[in-house]
Amino acid sequence: MQKQFTQKWIFLGTVFLIIASALTYLPYLHRVGYLYDDWYLMYAAKAKGPAVFWEVFAIDRPMRALVMIPAYILFKENPLYYNLNAYLMHVLSAISFWWGLRMLWPRAPKFTFIAALLFLLYPGFLSQLNGIDYQSQMVSLAAAMTSIALSFWGAKSRNPIIQLFALFLAAILGWFYMGLVEYEIGLEALRFLGLYILSLHEVWEPRKALSKSWKRILLNLPIPSVFLIWRVFFFHSERGATDIGKQLSVLIDAPLLTSIRWFFRLLTDLWDVVFLAWGTQISQINRDLRIRELFLMTGIAALLILLLYVLMRVSYPNEEKEISEYPWAERVFFGLLAVIAAQIPVIMVGREVNFSDFSRYALAGSAGATLLISAILYTIPLERLRFSLIATFLTIAVLTHQTNTLRYAQATENLRDFWWQVSWRAPQIAEKTTLVVRYAIAPAPEDYLIWGPANMIYYPPTEPEDIIPKLSALIPNQENFLVLSASHGKRLFRDRRSIPVYTDLSHILVLSQPSLTSCVHVFDGKHLAISPFERESTILFAQYSDMSRILPWGESRIPHLTVFGPEPPHNWCYYYQKASLARQQQNWDEILHLADEVEQHGFKPRDPIEWLPFLEAYAHQNKAQEIDRILKKMSDKREYFALSQICRFFEDQPQLGQETTEVITRYCAGFKTTSP
Repeated sequence: MQKQFTQKWIFLGTVFLIIASALTYLPYLHRVGYLYDDWYLMYAAKAKGPAVFWEVFAIDRPMRALVMIPAYILFKENPLYYNLNAYLMHVLSAISFWWGLRMLWPRAPKFTFIAALLFLLYPGFLSQLNGIDYQSQMVSLAAAMTSIALSFWGAKSRNPIIQLFALFLAAILGWFYMGLVEYEIGLEALRFLGLYILSLHEVWEPRKALSKSWKRILLNLPIPSVFLIWRVFFFHSERGATDIGKQLSVLIDAPLLTSIRWFFRLLTDLWDVVFLAWGTQISQINRDLRIRELFLMTGIAALLILLLYVLMRVSYPNEEKEISEYPWAERVFFGLLAVIAAQIPVIMVGREVNFSDFSRYALAGSAGATLLISAILYTIPLERLRFSLIATFLTIAVLTHQTNTLRYAQATENLRDFWWQVSWRAPQIAEKTTLVVRYAIAPAPEDYLIWGPANMIYYPPTEPEDIIPKLSALIPNQENFLVLSASHGKRLFRDRRSIPVYTDLSHILVLSQPSLTSCVHVFDGKHLAISPFERESTILFAQYSDMSRILPWGESRIPHLTVFGPEPPHNWCYYYQKASLARQQQNWDEILHLADEVEQHGFKPRDPIEWLPFLEAYAHQNKAQEIDRILKKMSDKREYFALSQICRFFEDQPQLGQETTEVITRYCAGFKTTSP
C-alpha cells in the first residue's frame, strides 16, 4: 500500500512540475528570437555547417560542440526549437533533482517536492530564453542533476551490477556536464554531501557515518578529479575567464588579499543567490507591464497555487510529521554548504552574480539555495503560514519569468521590426560597408548584434568562404568614435570565434531608430536631418555616414521568415521607408503616390523629422499648399527642433518655386539654421 501510495505521489508530483513549468515558461516563448551571441553562432553554422562549432568552442569549452552540432542538425535556424529544448532540459534537471532528494529524505516527500519546485522556477536565472547560446548550460544542468541522482541510486542499491552501472553513467554525465560549463563543478558538493547523508541515515551517528561514507565518496571521487586533471594540466584555454591556471595564479601572487576579496564576494553572492533573487529581479523587469498582462500572470500564479494546495492536501497527509522526521539542521546546512560550494568556482574565475548581466552565475547555486529555503520553510510549525510563504515564492517566480519572457519577446520584435524597415529602405547595401546602428530599445552590446542580422538579410552565407561577413559594424559609443575620427579610412580586424571580421572605416553607413515611436532613419552625412529624439552618440557618427552605400535600384531583400518573423503591417514606417528610398532615387512622383496612400490610411509620423521626404517631393513639384499644411502642424505643435532641421535643409535647395519659397520663408524666418 505504501509503495502504491508513493508511486501515486511521484506521478502526481511530476505532472504538477510539468504543468507549473509550462504555465510559467511557455506562454510568450514563441515570440522570442535570436538574442546576443545567437547571431554569430547561427551565422557561422549557416556558412560552414554544424562542424564549425568545433572551431567556435575550441578556445574555451570544446565539449559544447557535442551539444550544438546535433542541436543544429535537428533545429536548424529556428530559435523556438532551441528554446523549447532548453525548457525541457530544465524540467528534466528538476525531476532528477527531486529524484535525488527523495533518496536522501524518503520520509519527507513534501519537503523534497517543494525544493524541486522552487529549483525549477528559481527566478534568479533568466537566460534560459537565450536558447541557442545557453543550450549547453541547460544540458549541463540536466546532466549534472541526473549524474548526482545516479550516484545516490548506486550507493543505495545492494545489487553490484546496479552499483557499477549507476557509477559508470554518473561518471560519463559528470565529466560531460563539467566539460560543458566548468564553473558548475561546485555542484559536486551535492554529490558528496548527499553520499554522507545516505550513510548518516543508515547509522544515525555522525562519526560512524563519516567513516562509512568514505568508500562511497572514493568511488565517486574520479568524477571531479579526472575532469580537473584534464582541465588544469592538459587543456589550455585561450580565454582568461576560463583558464583555471591563470585564475589560480592570482591567488598564488597575493594569497591574503585575494582570499579576503573572495570571502567578501562569496558573502555577497550567497545573499544574492538565496534571497535577493526573489525580489531584485522582479523589481527590475516589472516596470513596463500592462494591466492586462499583469492580470493574466497573477491568474496563472493563482491557478498554480490552487493546484498545489489540492495536491498537498489530498495526495500525502500528515505534513506536520515532516518537520520532526529529520533534524532541521541537517537540511539547512546541506543547502547552505551546497550554495557556498557552487559559488566558489564562480568567484575563483573572477566572476560574480549580477542580475542585470550575469544571472547565469546563479544557476549552479540555485539547487542549494532552493534546498536551503525549503529547509527553512519546513522548520515553521504552522502549516498555513508555511504554505502562504510557499505561495509567495511561487507567485514571485511566475511573475518574474513571464515578465522576463515578455521583455525578451518585445526586444525580439523591436529588432525584427528594425531590420524589416531597413529591408524596405535599402534594396541592397554595398559590400565592405561598416554599419553604425543604434537600436531604439537599447544599444547593441556587441557588434555582431548589428552585422549578424544585416548579413543574414543582404549577404546570407551559404558556403564556407562566406564566413567573412561582407558587412561589418561599429557600436556608436565614445570609444569607437575616437577610433573612427583618428583612423578614418583604415581597416580593422577582429577574430570572433573563428569568424574573421574586417571593419572598413572608410565606408560608414549610420542607421538609427531614435525612439520606439520613431522609424529607422538613414543618415546622409552631407545633408544631416536629425530627429529631436536622437542620441548625442549617434549624432557624432552621422557626419561620416555615406548614403551612397545603399544601392537604391533592384529588388528589395526579403528577411528570412524563421529568423526575422513575418513582415510587419504596412503602417506609417513602411511608407516613410519607401518614400526615403524614392527620395534617394529622386523619384518625386512615387513619393506623391505614397503620400496619397498615407492620406487615405490616415497615417502620420510621431517623429516630426519623418515628414522630410514628403516635404522635399512637394517642394520639387511646387505643391506649396501641402508644404504649408505640414509646416503649420509642426509649428502649432511647437516641434521647433525638427522644424529648424527642415528649414536648414531647404536653405541648401536651389531653384524652388516662388510659392514654395514663400511658404518656407514664412515658417523659417525665425530660425537660426545652423548645424546642431
